[in-house]
Amino acid sequence: MDKKDIATVIHLLKEKMDYTMIKGSLNQELTKEKY
Repeated sequence: MDKKDIATVIHLLKEKMDYTMIKGSLNQELTKEKY
């Protein structure tokens, strides 16, 4: 793997983590509204 590949993988991992965090936040907001 060259540096470009590694950078791409890191970028994808960051995006996935951001997506997971955003989804978690949305779920928390939805749960709050229910109760």
